[in-house]
Amino acid sequence: MNRILFCLPTLFNNPKKTVRCVQNLLNQCEKNDIEYKIFVVSNVEDELFSQWDPGIDEVEKIVSGLNYSISKALNVSIDKYDSDYFVFLQDDMFIHDDNWIGNFIDLYENDLLNCGVIGTRPHTTSKIYCKPVNGDYPYRIDELLWSDGVMFFSTKLFGEVGIFDENYFGDCESQDFCYKVKDAGYKNYRIHMDQTHETSGFDGKVRENHHEFLQHVNRSREFFHDRWDEWQDKMVENS
Repeated sequence: MNRILFCLPTLFNNPKKTVRCVQNLLNQCEKNDIEYKIFVVSNVEDELFSQWDPGIDEVEKIVSGLNYSISKALNVSIDKYDSDYFVFLQDDMFIHDDNWIGNFIDLYENDLLNCGVIGTRPHTTSKIYCKPVNGDYPYRIDELLWSDGVMFFSTKLFGEVGIFDENYFGDCESQDFCYKVKDAGYKNYRIHMDQTHETSGFDGKVRENHHEFLQHVNRSREFFHDRWDEWQDKMVENS
């Protein structure tokens, strides 16, 4: 039986939405033949987060201790549960297919796909690098440079490309990880499926210190572009 570690980093800016997301995932885990653990990770100690009781052993709260850092939130969970697969689920993503977990495992174990990271959201790079995948699959699939919303991948990748880079704050950590996986020889995919992304803009992601948060985001974007723009141009040119 496959063991899966789910991690939901959260600023807990909208507790009701985060709790709904956790409950939706929990219901789907119960419908699939897996062993699992769900970590919900807050950057800092928060009164609302402290008061929330998940009420089930399979869901555990963690405080990472590094404000605005999605990478740190993800990394603190990695060694806490021995798993075959790691899943980063954004706490505002709602997948409406109860079979998606089992289907993702089947896709990942298909050697023809050479899977790195399986995601569900495209981004602007999909306009410059997108390769539709033909085959008898439960979903329409595109090969992209990166995809998130859900990031589903084998934990063996941590041994090959490392964990999430903690130089990023608030943005770009997912793209950086996917680019490292692509550079290591794997393929990243976007899965077209029924989902709802109840997102807000970056200026609405935190309850306070908006300016400080956006400064961190902008620095992370600069760091990412310095590291990856030349590589990305080569990938697009050779596609």
